[in-house]
Amino acid sequence: MSKNKSEKTLWDIFSKFIRARDANWQGYCTCISCSKTANWKTFDAGHYIPKGSDSALKYNEINNNAQCFACNSMKSGNLIEYRFGLVRKYGEKKVKLLEQSHYFKTTKKKLDQLQLNTMYEYYKNEFDKLKKEKCLD
Repeated sequence: MSKNKSEKTLWDIFSKFIRARDANWQGYCTCISCSKTANWKTFDAGHYIPKGSDSALKYNEINNNAQCFACNSMKSGNLIEYRFGLVRKYGEKKVKLLEQSHYFKTTKKKLDQLQLNTMYEYYKNEFDKLKKEKCLD
């Protein structure tokens, strides 16, 4: 498997994991930014710190949360409201640590093939567990 294909495959399963993690037992997610509720399959896994600005945070679980298409794509992440949602969900301290890791570039930038494969297997297993536990179709 090529590295690019591994990154796309990893993102696909990671996105499903995030949306399944944030779904309730009925399969509905609430947008971290605007509180809209809809089926987990219609949501995105939106980033607080955009994935292009710090690739190391692309797969950070706190940095990624269920977000509606309107906030994620049409409102460029709706970041002010996203931050409020992060503080409600994780607390101010964790949000500041996330922001500091981006600001000071304390996270590793590139993942090698072994890391990509290992992360894919981990998130595939976690997604499969959530899918079964929450009876997500």
